[in-house]
Amino acid sequence: MNMVTKKLNKYERCRLLAARAGELVEGDKPNVKIDESKPQLARDCNETAERELEEGTLELEIYHSKSK
Repeated sequence: MNMVTKKLNKYERCRLLAARAGELVEGDKPNVKIDESKPQLARDCNETAERELEEGTLELEIYHSKSK
């Protein structure tokens, strides 16, 4: 688990995973190695997005707004 993953709350994590899974559904190339010998269920876009986040290969920029 990388530093960014530890700091995300459950809502932020869900939003990032949903956005990335959507990109994968649209045909974006995965940032992790996919085992083509496994059935399609194991290559699910949600699972791939979660693996990218856990392995730190998810390309993202996080901007924090400073509250007053």
